Amino acid sequence: MTTSARQPAEATQVALRLDVDGSLTALTLPETGSSLKVLQRGVGGTVDVVGVRRGMDMWLHDEGLFIYEVNKFATTIAHELLDGNIHQSFHGPAVFTGVDGEGDTVGLSVPDAKYLASIVADMVSRLARG
Repeated sequence: MTTSARQPAEATQVALRLDVDGSLTALTLPETGSSLKVLQRGVGGTVDVVGVRRGMDMWLHDEGLFIYEVNKFATTIAHELLDGNIHQSFHGPAVFTGVDGEGDTVGLSVPDAKYLASIVADMVSRLARG
């Protein structure tokens, strides 16, 4: 998978970093060239990718299992998007990006960014209520 910044019509230049505490941070992808450095900074090192659904990837630290705690939020989102067809937990910060039809990394679509923000807000709210 390459990490160029070609944009589909409804995409943004934004990726979302989801930390283990449920906080979301917008990361700006470059308009041209590789997104790799942004992704590496977002996860804290070397990256690995999980395709969580058509048009959306989740990037994680390649050795996150050994150096970070479980990211319950990213794990829950991955399980939901993959209809339970994954049986592992994900560790450390996760960066969500879009992916175009050629497999290139792009910014999230506006609907996907809103979906992620909404589902994370719901999870944080449920945890706060106990």
